Amino acid sequence: MTRAHGVLALLLAAALAWAYALTRVDWWPAKGTNQPVAMLALEPRDVLRVEYAEGGSQVSLKSASAVSLPGGTPSVWIEAQGPAAAPEGPRTQPPGSSPSAPSNAPDRAAFRGGPVAAAVLRELARLTGTRDLGRMNAQQLETFGLVKSSATLRIERRGGEPLQVNLGHATLGGVTRYAQLQPDGHVFLVPQSAIRSLEHPRRLMDREWLPFNLMDARLIEAKLGARTLTVWRIANAPHTEPQRWSRKRDAPRGEPAALAWMQALAGVKVLDYLDAAAVPAGSETVLEVTVHTLEPASSAGTPVPNALGAPPATAPVVLRVFKADRKADPGRLRAVSGYTVSPIALSAPAVQAVLDLARPLLDSH
Repeated sequence: MTRAHGVLALLLAAALAWAYALTRVDWWPAKGTNQPVAMLALEPRDVLRVEYAEGGSQVSLKSASAVSLPGGTPSVWIEAQGPAAAPEGPRTQPPGSSPSAPSNAPDRAAFRGGPVAAAVLRELARLTGTRDLGRMNAQQLETFGLVKSSATLRIERRGGEPLQVNLGHATLGGVTRYAQLQPDGHVFLVPQSAIRSLEHPRRLMDREWLPFNLMDARLIEAKLGARTLTVWRIANAPHTEPQRWSRKRDAPRGEPAALAWMQALAGVKVLDYLDAAAVPAGSETVLEVTVHTLEPASSAGTPVPNALGAPPATAPVVLRVFKADRKADPGRLRAVSGYTVSPIALSAPAVQAVLDLARPLLDSH
């Protein structure tokens, strides 16, 4: 028993020593530099595409410079395949299937990324190693999981050949990870934050159906069947004034009911992006909303769509919400937005709140 205790004590001491060594700036291999170093020094605007692959998942981020998020940040289009495409949370089984049957989770997904996705793209473009470990021999590369790398980052850029980063094992605690730049061969320790974001791409999803803040719109037209509700932003009202919306273009002050309707509309968020065939031809529209950032009289010509098919941020954006499908989730409604391009799922209660608040405004006008 005493010998067993001694062996356990030695193993514990060895583990603690190794853990301590990993926290030191002078741990093996000793040839590396201790100062943070730019592994990639690209301008985000020059990054055309980032591809991440690991464990059967493939995720790509593509900068959509023609579409801007609030503040002028370019939007990002995200495509995922394999396990990364599945929604987070428990996977559901098709009705009548056995527990061992394959899940109905999608193996492909495509959606717009929000501000977090844009930040991840910037971080990857300027990926900085916490330490430059230099070049390693074959034994060292195998030790750190870089001989048969299970994960890769591939970055397509303007004016140069694509860059590839092979990713190896994570260090103790998982904060950093070994990475080898190809074809240079240098090995770095890199932060895991941006890489982990790519493991769960739906967390990067843009939940807005507009490329700008709804409250910055100039004019909103909503069609409910044969009736149309028009709401104007009062031109001279200060931005800090919440009640700056009216059904009259030249109204001296805003209407509380119009503000309540605007707030309900702003509360409609994208729950998920759907397959292109999710909205059959001829689907009945229950709500159509057109949002103008500029007054119609000042618009010149037809806006030119960008490469992903969405109009520029200054063009009117149309949201069409379709009648509920009895076979689908009753808590969701299918919709199409000029910004999202792909069909989207919206919260049925949120849309119903917009419809309920619109009717009194139509009846009293």
